[in-house]
Parts: sequence; C-alpha cells; structure tokens
Amino acid sequence: MIADNVEQLFAIFMADLRNVENGDSDFDYDTTNQTPRQGGFSMEDLMEMARKKIRPEYDERKLQERIVETYSDHFKGLSRYMRSFNETTRNLFMVLNTPSLPILDGMDSVVKESLNMVCMAEGLSLSDKRMHLDMLLMRYEVYLKKLYYLIHKEEIPAREEGQGATLSNAVFAFPALRGLKNNPMPAYQEFSQRLTMLRQLRNDESHASMNMTEQEVDAALRIVIDMYLFVTGMNITELEAAGYDADEMQRESTVIPVHSYSYNDEGSPEYSMAAESFILANELTEEQRIDVLCKSLVQMMNHGGYRASDKTFCKQRHWVAVYRIAADEGFTIDGQPRYFKQIVDGMHLSNCEVPLNIDTLERSIKGVYSTSFVDWSENGLSGKNLDEYKDIKHCAGVFLKILSDNRPKR
Repeated sequence: MIADNVEQLFAIFMADLRNVENGDSDFDYDTTNQTPRQGGFSMEDLMEMARKKIRPEYDERKLQERIVETYSDHFKGLSRYMRSFNETTRNLFMVLNTPSLPILDGMDSVVKESLNMVCMAEGLSLSDKRMHLDMLLMRYEVYLKKLYYLIHKEEIPAREEGQGATLSNAVFAFPALRGLKNNPMPAYQEFSQRLTMLRQLRNDESHASMNMTEQEVDAALRIVIDMYLFVTGMNITELEAAGYDADEMQRESTVIPVHSYSYNDEGSPEYSMAAESFILANELTEEQRIDVLCKSLVQMMNHGGYRASDKTFCKQRHWVAVYRIAADEGFTIDGQPRYFKQIVDGMHLSNCEVPLNIDTLERSIKGVYSTSFVDWSENGLSGKNLDEYKDIKHCAGVFLKILSDNRPKR
C-alpha cells in the first residue's frame, strides 16, 4: 500500500513542512534569552535533562498546548465549520478521561502515552515511532466506539447480526466521517484523503505489510492524530447534548490511569482501575521488556500440572495467545511476528517443550486472533474452531495475568 500511495503520503508530509520552510517550525526556539545557570550544570543535571527529553513526564496541560501549537494549522480550512481548535483538543482528552465501558476504556492510557511520546519526546527512534503509530492506528477504531458510546449511551451496531462492529461500521456511524468523500469543499477533501490513508494504513498494519521510511512514518503519525482531532471537533455539540462539558470535566491530575485485569471462573477478562499503576512497556528499556517477557514465559511454561499434557502451555497454538498478549501490552510490535520470534530465540529457553514455529504463528494470526484480546469473540465459530478458540483464550488470560504480575510498578 505504501508503495502505491507514496506520492500522496509524501505530498501531505511536505504540506505539513511548509511552516518549516517559512521559519515557523515548532522545532525552532530562541535560546538567546535563556540565562545560564551560575556555576554550570552537574553531570546529574545533564542526565536528568536528557532523560526528560527522551522520556518526557506526562503533563496533560503541556501536551494539549503542544498539540494546539503543532496541529492547529491543519484545521484552518475548517475554522468556519468546526469549534475552535483549543476546544477540540480539550474535548479529545475529555473523551479519553471519561469512563464508559471497560472494554473501551482500556485504550485511554495507551493513546495518551503515545501522544505524549510523539508530541513531546525528542530524538525518537524509527522503531519507537513505528510502535506509537501502530498503537494509535489500532486504537482509532476503539476511540470512535467510545466517542459514539458517550454520545448515544449505546454501542455502535454491527451491520451483520452476531458480529462485532468493525472500523468501517465505526466510520459509517459518524456523519462527519461518512460524508467526507462526497463533500466537494477542498478542506473536507483533504480530510477525506487523510481518512482514506488511515484506513489503508490500518489494513496494512493488520496484515503486517507496512514497510515505511522514517519520513513516511512521520507523515502517517500526523495523519492519524489529525483524524482523532477531526472526529472529536465535529462532535463537540453532540457531546454537550449528551451532558459532557470539557471545561468542567478537565482533570487536574496528570497521572495516567492503567487498567488491571483479573479473570472470572469462565476465563473472561474483568477490569478494574489499578491502585498502583504499571510502568508502561514503552517506558522500559528493551532489556527490561525482554526480562519481564522472559520471566513471564518461564512461569507460563510451568503453569498447570506436572505432566506436559496438563500444562496450560503445551501446544503450538498457545504461542498465538502469548504473542497476542505481548503485542497488546507493548512487549513486542503488533503485526511483526518475526520480530517476536527474534526476541524469543534470544531468550534461549531451555525448558521450552513447544518451540515457536514462526510459519505456524504467521498462518494463525488472522481473523479474531489478529485483533486485540479485549475484542475477541466466539461469534461465528463452531466445532473444532470453537474448541481451539476457547483453549487459546484461556491460555491468553493466564499469560496476561502472569505478565501483569511481573510488570514493574510506579
């Protein structure tokens, strides 16, 4: 897809860089008025300054200000038809901060953390940018579903009975998105192109077929963030009619809430707010992430009975469960099972009775297993496929609990 649309993607990217050519880039800042600290900086001061640039603390007010500075120019053509950009940004975070359904609220902290890293961090590596692009792409559908739920007090209906709502269903549920393609105004056509690109990027990401340069990733991030803001700004009146006021509900706290998971007797996930927040996976070093994942895998392989057949992890298909949870929780890159295989191979797991077969894993990550664990559903499954689904789901639930227990806490 990227190869087919590279000219369009590059054109959007270059349009975003016009302010740089005119000297108005947010990357430029005046250092002439900064007073040097008497006596200079200690090594500890310099290390702390570097850390904050690479892993900035989450300050929601500063993040909102940065989003306004960086993205408001993209919406100038819509100023007559949309609420102010400051209102739009406040409402975006109001939606993320407002409780709805547990299955929808799980994306809140992921989206906020990715926005914080993309907008506030300096010197992000290409792999980090790709990871945050994947996070924002995969959560856009859930964001639409949450926005719809807040407005209508019900979930988006699926077109086919018994099936979960898809991204297409979510887009179609919002007139502002549904009507973009047929709106002849140039400003709307620009966002119609952005929506088309987002859907193509999402499709390629789910099929693990994205191969992008850093310049293309930067452009894609701008497109995806634009679409979060667009659908929010076009639905502020609807949010107000449903009883939400971003100015009144704006939180003073800047701590990112993290959801913890537990399992009922049927092996289904239950959610609660964690009293002690997890450190997000992308705040850990690669060595720390691998250490947590390795420790969890070892425990997983020993979970259950003493005989191999009694263990929870005893079949090749159980790698689907482990991969899915690792990807959902940010311990590997979603849609890149071969990268996951490299991590596992590097662990040299001596007690692994079921070595990971990458070809089997790649063939298996389709359908329900290509989606986030919280979106899994047995609708449409029967017989052997249903039995296998229940087995994989149980294994995923156990591994999620083990991984959650091993994650560092704040």
